[in-house]
Amino acid sequence: MKAVSLFSLFATILLTARTGMRIFDIIVNHSEYEVLPKALYTRYVSIIINNCIFIGIFIFLIFKPQKFILIGLMALFYSFDALLTNSQQPYMGIPMFALCVATFVIRGFFLKNTKLKIFIFAAVYIICLIAPVFYDEQFTEHLITKIAISFVITIFVFFFAEYAKQMSYKMATKDKVLNIASFKGLERSDMYLLQQVLDNKKYKEIARSINGSEGALRNKLSKIYKILEVGDRTGFLTIYSGYELIYEPEFENSTKD
Repeated sequence: MKAVSLFSLFATILLTARTGMRIFDIIVNHSEYEVLPKALYTRYVSIIINNCIFIGIFIFLIFKPQKFILIGLMALFYSFDALLTNSQQPYMGIPMFALCVATFVIRGFFLKNTKLKIFIFAAVYIICLIAPVFYDEQFTEHLITKIAISFVITIFVFFFAEYAKQMSYKMATKDKVLNIASFKGLERSDMYLLQQVLDNKKYKEIARSINGSEGALRNKLSKIYKILEVGDRTGFLTIYSGYELIYEPEFENSTKD
């Protein structure tokens, strides 16, 4: 999660600088912007507004990195805007769409109804590629370039997936064990809570089993997820589903001896 916070900080600084320069340019050269076509001037203003919204979201992610799904949603919005309007950087819509999909995959979005969701995303992407035919004078040239970029990204994803698969085979030969005691600040009782999460029990059900309130349980688990650096329940299940939970303070030392 620290990486998400650092990325959000960098993005905040970059977007703030870029947006500030654009606003300064409009103020200083206001007379030049006034003679621009209304559609183009509106476009500049909308970009500034969008950037301000993105800056606000990135600032939020600096302090709440576990909500990094917002990065995927921003990437999805940007990809739609770039692919459909063929604005200043039409080809940036492709890697941004890929970033959106990657974020959703990490968040476990495709774990359920996988085929249906893949079909929907693929259909939306194809529509975004074809839609500009009605208003883009260079549609054919743009389309060929977009397809080529998409092909390269697909090849990259294929080889990366194959590498990940090979690594997963190697990891499969090892015991999938998560020793809660190896994380500073976690106790044996936390292991029991996490085990119930792995058993897909609802928070209300878990709270009832420990005779506590659901709100207190959510706060407790939120702190545990932060220590484990998984973000939230979805992140924990995505990473540690199928793991055996243990609490053995001397586990690491015993394995080294």
